[in-house]
Amino acid sequence: MLGIITVAYKIPMRRLVDHANWNSSMFCGKRIIAWSVVSPDVTNNPNYDPPQMALAIAKNMFPIIPPVIPYMIPMPIFSLSATKNFGIQAALDAGCDRIAVTDVDVAWTEDTLNKCLSVGDKEAIVPIYQMALDYETREEYSTTDKGCAGTVCMTADNWRRVKYDERYVGYGGEDGRLRKDIAAAAIRERRDCIVYHIAHDLTKPQVNVPGAGRGDCWDRDTINPDNWQRNKHLIHD
Repeated sequence: MLGIITVAYKIPMRRLVDHANWNSSMFCGKRIIAWSVVSPDVTNNPNYDPPQMALAIAKNMFPIIPPVIPYMIPMPIFSLSATKNFGIQAALDAGCDRIAVTDVDVAWTEDTLNKCLSVGDKEAIVPIYQMALDYETREEYSTTDKGCAGTVCMTADNWRRVKYDERYVGYGGEDGRLRKDIAAAAIRERRDCIVYHIAHDLTKPQVNVPGAGRGDCWDRDTINPDNWQRNKHLIHD
């Protein structure tokens, strides 16, 4: 059974609905359990109500998408690493033998999904991101971004060995650290498939600067002030 963990953090609610619309038909009929983990940014959203938001999201989702999981553990500083690990643990507790972590902005492909369903115990599937302005034109108009690694699939046993480093706060850099830790664990990284990342704002090009951070990244200035520089240093520990 493949557990798919979709992480949502300070994101328009419509994006969770979009994710369901883009991907639910592909999940149907396969050995897949999917969750969306909704994480509060407590520092910037003191009035955030995870149960209410989860209920509102669930009403807009297709039945094929199982429960939204609100992150309820106190989080005085937002941590995408902790949010991802929270979802991974839910999939482990549910008995999934393979687990994929992905972004709410991602539209899957059948090829990538099938590779994740059969990922081996000595490999990690890390799809290459195709950056698209919208879902409808993603196949005709998208640019390749090999610096993004927000979608990762491994066996449950490998996720028990390697998880996201929770020294990282805010977001940014935790994916690079995970790739380093995967390599250190002698797990072979496979980048022979793609996912589509759909832009939040059609007026802004999606640009990635590997190793330097995403200057255009969604709400980085408000979500992750002062944290990105600290996170970059941790990559090289």
